[in-house]
Amino acid sequence: MNKILIVVDDQSTGTRFQDLLSQSGFYTAVVKGVGGMIGFCRIHTPDLIFLDVDIQDQSLWASVQAVRTYRDLANLPFLGVSNVGAPETLQKAQEYGFAGLIPKSIDSETLISSITSIMLETKQNRQTSGYSSLEKLIEISSEVDAVATSLRPKITEFGSDGPELFGYIENSSQDISNKLSSIAENDLADKELRHDFRNMIGSVTGFSELILMESELSDESRQGLTRLRECSKEFVELLDQQKAASVG
Repeated sequence: MNKILIVVDDQSTGTRFQDLLSQSGFYTAVVKGVGGMIGFCRIHTPDLIFLDVDIQDQSLWASVQAVRTYRDLANLPFLGVSNVGAPETLQKAQEYGFAGLIPKSIDSETLISSITSIMLETKQNRQTSGYSSLEKLIEISSEVDAVATSLRPKITEFGSDGPELFGYIENSSQDISNKLSSIAENDLADKELRHDFRNMIGSVTGFSELILMESELSDESRQGLTRLRECSKEFVELLDQQKAASVG
């Protein structure tokens, strides 16, 4: 759980926070305005939305509510950031269940600590509320997608065959996401379906390992590719749990 969507109207603000959060190990995306937020969340599943509540848009709060109607986003944490911090803004943030409202001038250490705490609490709440296997698979799939997206700018480091190999990773990630969005929890009992998922996630693992053999990779690329392997392992472990449950 480390995927953050940054929603701003000002590009310089978005870039500043993105640089800070990326350096702290979070996978980030920046969109402009609440329209960009809604469009992003129709396709992707962030772990937290970092929202500039100073955005001049009358649909701001309605858009927050709309995002929470999407699949798996009902309990998505929002962290608001504001220059003003007016009492009515704080009241709205509380009303719409924000995890917090912080000033844009907040120091980096406090910001990272706040986000880490929010994500940890969200993860604990999911575990105690009977988080389903399908939801866990969707979360891992979303992280694979986020990591792959963050690695794309590094593709020139991946060797002469890198673009082709990385394309297989991206295609498999998309195939997994599409297939997960079309099934229900009880479908995971199907042996053939689990086999299909194993093949797709195996492609992510295998091609990540091939790229990791390149000698000119930056630390960031190595960390990202290693995380893809770790996500793949977690994905397979969940499939194994479903296999054991089906046999039992």
